[in-house]
Amino acid sequence: MAAVDTIKIIKALYSSACLELFESLDCVASATDEPHDSELTNAPIANIDAGSEDLEITLNLRLPTSILALTYPVTGAITDVSEEELEDWLAELSNQFMGRLKAKLHSRQCNVKLGLPVSHFDTDIGELLSEKGHHESLYFMVDQEPCECHLTVELFNEDLVILEEAVEDPDSIGEGEMELF
Repeated sequence: MAAVDTIKIIKALYSSACLELFESLDCVASATDEPHDSELTNAPIANIDAGSEDLEITLNLRLPTSILALTYPVTGAITDVSEEELEDWLAELSNQFMGRLKAKLHSRQCNVKLGLPVSHFDTDIGELLSEKGHHESLYFMVDQEPCECHLTVELFNEDLVILEEAVEDPDSIGEGEMELF
């Protein structure tokens, strides 16, 4: 499989994973081609990576605090949520985005291990983007607020094959389930 095809499949899987996660959080989300850099200049960023011997994937997720507050899983008033809790939520969201991509890749016989998310504040997104690999920028409108995701894919195995269609695995665990060793 050509590297361009592999990257195209990963981008499509990631885009669908993003939309699915936003929708699972009861948000109205849609992909857009427009960057909203000026509106996101001071927005916090979380990054996380996943990889294997064949590839390394890095995600930089930039969400405005309004989206963090909107999606925060709280039963009471959102005004009771501290800034630290929203920071933790940003890291957790990046973990969930990458986790969904991991599940989609696994169903296509490509297994990766997740790293730990890291949050960044008052940081230029350009400082976090890797100089290696192929970069894809994905932009979303979530409840009429701009969000952006930067995906970097570095292939170590140019012959890596990612199936275009998912394969059923009767032994796989479901979303949200925990596997104990």
